Amino acid sequence: DFDDVNQPAGDGSIYYIDDISLDVPESELPQLPIDFQSETIDYSISGFGAEDFGPIPAQIIDNPDASGANTSTKVLEIEKLAAAQTFAGAAIPLAGAIDWSAGTTMAVKVWSPRAGTPIRLKIEDSSSPPDGNGNPTVFAEVEVASTVASQWEVLSFDMTNPTAGSFDPGISFDTVILFPDFGNRGQGESFYFDDI
Repeated sequence: DFDDVNQPAGDGSIYYIDDISLDVPESELPQLPIDFQSETIDYSISGFGAEDFGPIPAQIIDNPDASGANTSTKVLEIEKLAAAQTFAGAAIPLAGAIDWSAGTTMAVKVWSPRAGTPIRLKIEDSSSPPDGNGNPTVFAEVEVASTVASQWEVLSFDMTNPTAGSFDPGISFDTVILFPDFGNRGQGESFYFDDI
């Protein structure tokens, strides 16, 4: 109950109030290295390139094969659906530009169902002008083939020798994109990634 008897009298002042909201802490985006273990980071992973050009499943799951080169509990699964586009994959926005002071080769733990599968890693400057498809025009891509089937391995991507685009450590690359079985239509397979 509001007891107006015990409240001080107004003084004729006018008060303005705006932007009332619930104070919820903002989720933070990841920064390299990414291990998918955090409960507070908003990984904002978006899969793309289904047969109808819509999204493909890309999510953090429990490690389905915690052995060998990767015994961590959480990993990124990218499900390249049957007939998915040759460029199907998943993008991970970063909290800021990649820091290249420790080197220019990116390592990624990869689990592929087949040996010899092309795995492409792309980095983008999200603030660069978009191309005709809405993708940033400043990027670098490196492709490496998996060497084993159905087990974890560490693949190295030397960004100074790009397959496509161009690399300069002074560019503000702030998005990482993974393309499993790049250049081939989807066969309904799952690929797993960790420790980027």
